[in-house]
Amino acid sequence: MEIDGLIRDAAENWRLERMALVDRNILRLGAYEIRHGRDIPFAVAINEAVDLAKRFGAEESGGFVNGILDRIAEIVRKKASPRRPIREMTQRGVSRSGVWSGGKDCVERNRSERAKVRA
Repeated sequence: MEIDGLIRDAAENWRLERMALVDRNILRLGAYEIRHGRDIPFAVAINEAVDLAKRFGAEESGGFVNGILDRIAEIVRKKASPRRPIREMTQRGVSRSGVWSGGKDCVERNRSERAKVRA
């Protein structure tokens, strides 16, 4: 599975089977959004997954999910997929380093834009 492969590559000292079930499935959701979410900036996908991990996972799940998804974003960024060029990312509020630069207002705007697309 492509998503599990990304997680395995990013989780250097962790086997997928050793990860908590909740963390593993949140990582799958986040990795899918990073890899295939054309209109979702990396930082927003990571933020939402971290929020889920903090709410439903163990005490340290937020940091664990954040670290793994950050590495996955680096892997995807290095592959320089033509579907997500650097120019598009910077226009959406993500700097060249992948850091979300738009602040809370932009995050809310992005969520409302995604809701429109889903409707």
